[in-house]
Amino acid sequence: MSAPTTTTKATGTRTWRWGAVTGFPAGSPDPRRALEVVRRVDAAGADLVLLEPGPDGVDSHDTTSLAGFTSSLRTAAAGVVPGGAVDDVPPYQLARRTASLDHLHRGRSGWWCTGTAGLPVGRAEEHAAVLRALWESWEPDAVVGDVAGGAYADHTKVHAVDHRGPHYAVRGPLNTVPSPQGRPLLVVSDDGERSVALAARWADVLVLDGRSAATGSDTRADTVARLRAGLVRAGRGPGDCLALVRVATTDPDAVEAVVRSCGADGFLVDVPAAAAAHEVEHRLTAATADLVRVLSARGHLAPRPAEHGLRRRLLEEN
Repeated sequence: MSAPTTTTKATGTRTWRWGAVTGFPAGSPDPRRALEVVRRVDAAGADLVLLEPGPDGVDSHDTTSLAGFTSSLRTAAAGVVPGGAVDDVPPYQLARRTASLDHLHRGRSGWWCTGTAGLPVGRAEEHAAVLRALWESWEPDAVVGDVAGGAYADHTKVHAVDHRGPHYAVRGPLNTVPSPQGRPLLVVSDDGERSVALAARWADVLVLDGRSAATGSDTRADTVARLRAGLVRAGRGPGDCLALVRVATTDPDAVEAVVRSCGADGFLVDVPAAAAAHEVEHRLTAATADLVRVLSARGHLAPRPAEHGLRRRLLEEN
């Protein structure tokens, strides 16, 4: 299986994409707080919200279930993407969950691969390849719904997946209808050279960690350069996978500096839903009323593009 060739152009002059990262460990206060985080950043024009699982050794809610919970916000236009490690869920189960979730969010969801470090060589790559094959096992117009003729789907547009590799053995096609956006969004966190190669071949977004000065701008700039070069080697356009920097600060000057210094396509601001209520409120206000307002005035952020599936909206030119 090889990554499909696309025709998206480079993103050098376009405005930034932005979003938030939030988490909600088990045992946290009222889970409706997660709805408030999504609602507020969505109202401020965010493109997506990533739902982070709890750290190793800490009980946390299943992020796909939490993402389904947030779909009750019927007015939300931001994408909501649950996260997890490669070994958390086998590819077939994950593909089915996320395809169903994409229907709940009307074509605005996906999966965030939060870590590949420490895995056997090739496991994450194979996981992503199988996930993509399953997502794409139904062509977008495969369902015909011909009641009179007794045909639910055009069998020529439903493709078998019979994968047998060193880490997974998976049969398909997926036993659910295709995602509204063709396939859900695939996000990968940068945790080393292999994760960047994985993102270049398969992903739509690479998340860079800009929360600590320990990871300098030169390192992040090198990562972005390796991503762009890897996209070309994979037969993809240099703008077919966005680099978004995850930041802890809501200071507009600091965010602008970190995005510019590494040549990223935008940023993701941390808004931990499990923090104390007054801290969540302060963080939301600082992000949505201050940071976004200033960066919009400086021309870095534009109104959210016309309503499309999340992947198309993130990657299209503006």
